[in-house]
Amino acid sequence: MKSDVANITAEMRQANEKIQFFETRNPTWNRGTELPCIGEINFSLLFSYPFSLWRKQRRKTKTQIAAVACE
Repeated sequence: MKSDVANITAEMRQANEKIQFFETRNPTWNRGTELPCIGEINFSLLFSYPFSLWRKQRRKTKTQIAAVACE
């Protein structure tokens, strides 16, 4: 996020703890510096996420088949 895209005002800094946190952790954000995102990966996630994607795709396919059948 660059300052010309989303300017942060002094009022916004005071009113929003998340903005304060963001600016504290990334003081050069206005030059386009991005914060890395860190997350936990475990065995449960490695197996459950692909399965949930598969189920989502399967539901989408069923919906498309039902739409064609109704025509």
